[in-house]
Amino acid sequence: MIRFYILLLFITILFKVNSQEIKKRCGIDFPKSVCVSEEINGDITLNWRKPNDNQGLFLKYELFSVESPFVPIISINNISNTTASIPSTFKHNNFFLTTSILCNSNEIKFKTDTTKILEINGVKIEEGIEQIKWNNNIKLDKNQSYIERKTNTSTWEKIDSFLFETKNFFDTIDICNKNLIFYRLGVLKNDCINYSNLISDTLEDKYQPNIPSITSIGFDTTNQNLKITWNKSKERDIQGYIIYQEINGLSSTLDTVLKTNNTLNNYYTIFNPTTKMISNYRIAAFDYCYSTPPKYQTSAQSTNFYSTILNYNYDVCSKTTNLTWNRLNIQDDIKIYRIFLKKNNKWNLIDSTYTSNYELTLEKFTNNVVTIETHLKSGHTFFSNLCPIYSKSPTEPKISYTNYATIKNNEFIELKHTLSPTTGLKQLALFKLNQQNEFVEIDKIEANKNEIIFKDFDVNPLNYNYSYYVQHVDSCGNYALKHFIQKTILLKENNLQEDSLTTSTFFNNYLGFYGGVNSYIIEKSYDKINFNSIHKIVSDTTTLFNHKIENKENFEGQICFRVKGIENINKFGTKSESYSNTICYYFKPKIFIPNSFTPTGKNPMFLPIINFAKINSYELTIYNRWGNPVFKSTDINEGWNGNYGVEECPNGLYMYNLKINDSSDKEIIKRGLINLIR
Repeated sequence: MIRFYILLLFITILFKVNSQEIKKRCGIDFPKSVCVSEEINGDITLNWRKPNDNQGLFLKYELFSVESPFVPIISINNISNTTASIPSTFKHNNFFLTTSILCNSNEIKFKTDTTKILEINGVKIEEGIEQIKWNNNIKLDKNQSYIERKTNTSTWEKIDSFLFETKNFFDTIDICNKNLIFYRLGVLKNDCINYSNLISDTLEDKYQPNIPSITSIGFDTTNQNLKITWNKSKERDIQGYIIYQEINGLSSTLDTVLKTNNTLNNYYTIFNPTTKMISNYRIAAFDYCYSTPPKYQTSAQSTNFYSTILNYNYDVCSKTTNLTWNRLNIQDDIKIYRIFLKKNNKWNLIDSTYTSNYELTLEKFTNNVVTIETHLKSGHTFFSNLCPIYSKSPTEPKISYTNYATIKNNEFIELKHTLSPTTGLKQLALFKLNQQNEFVEIDKIEANKNEIIFKDFDVNPLNYNYSYYVQHVDSCGNYALKHFIQKTILLKENNLQEDSLTTSTFFNNYLGFYGGVNSYIIEKSYDKINFNSIHKIVSDTTTLFNHKIENKENFEGQICFRVKGIENINKFGTKSESYSNTICYYFKPKIFIPNSFTPTGKNPMFLPIINFAKINSYELTIYNRWGNPVFKSTDINEGWNGNYGVEECPNGLYMYNLKINDSSDKEIIKRGLINLIR
């Protein structure tokens, strides 16, 4: 027997030496390998590759067994017939195939390498797991060796192909109903696949899928959608995943990811999530085994994985932003946090930290977007939600303007400011122009009302006009927005032409109305209280006016004037008024005393007429020719009727004595004669 194997080896070596030359000369590409497999009924199937025979030199195939090398088991004359089936009695034999051709009138044979059925065996570890073993003689090649499986009703299916230098394989059953399951090991040879013997066991799926694990939960920085990813299960029967969400301790099923078109995704996207709320998520896998009633065979849920929610607190005073975010429940797996800032549509890495907070200083008045990227030791990365931050100063009120500066009773100046209070505005400061032509702060009021009133008593409004402005003091104590300068109206006396009873006055334009000056109204009063409009000036270039007193006017010595400036309706829908100081003209009393009267005629009473004076005291005394008083009165409206008591006085001349004190307490005495005519 030993001699036979030596002879066979010599023939093989000789064949390999000459085969390349013959192939080149005769133009036929003979098969290099014959492969064998066992059928379920025990028969042996052999197959090989069909050679290329461009010159028609093929004669026959012959299948031999090493155990009987000189007598072919099968001879085939059809070049296209590359499969042969033989009885199970040859199960343990070694086989080789020869291909005969006619080349240059000589029959030449080409021999394949020798092959046999690979030997494996199986052990049922438990109801749902089968262990497949093979001996050390079987050399496997990664990506070219694999385990196949089938049932009586299914075709062969590859279940794993990564068997590199391993000697066993564990198959966790994913077939739901109890079945007789066959296994075989396949090894790719040069031209075909060589299989092992068949092993079988009655098995069924008794196991839930393995628990999947979430690898990342992060926000998409382009659209803020939240994406959950997890490790894809290696089990072939996984049909989907269940996503669970927990918010504030309440857990619910969020959605199910199903296998479609034989593809199963390992990610899930939440569109337009509630980004301000921290949620934790879990995942479970299920296979296609059902119970009655139908129910997925589902794995346990994975451990919690939190979404990273970024919050910030912006300090408008220091222009710093304190970033905080929730720490994950997988602290041991966190490698580092990276802070990204988006400005001018460009993301920039600002810094890295191991903590869950960071203080960021921003440029003034810039739009910024911040996000946190979490790096895990596993290599996975994901982003928090995006936080838009506008670096600004304290919030200014939507409405804020100075209504007016006006003179009150020639005693003080009042300013009114209207605003809508806001947390960004703390106080209003009032500035006044001093004699050195510098504005200095004179008052400060809390800005917590819709209307703020300033009063300045340190003024001399009869001789000067005054300029003011109101400025914001923000919540940081900084002086901010300045408002329009308000300049009061100073009304001055030009001259008094007493003989013609004409007054002349002039004033300066008011400055500071938000809507501008509409007109000026000249007002007149005899008592400084009841003012009446007497003239309207529309043009702001004419600030001089004259006024003539009519003789028929009855007043008590003084006439007062003031100017009222009126604003156009401003953009806030309001208009204001500002008053000047009040100036008064004093006129000498005009006294008319008749020289005669007729008690029984048209002029029945002797009564002096006094105009243009305010009388503080009054005394009228009438004397007869002997110097005796016949009438005396302190009532300015009481006249002498020509009687002394109840007796009529005779006709003739009488002497009168009129003594008055005007509003300035100046004494005026008038004496003369009056003729009584009956």
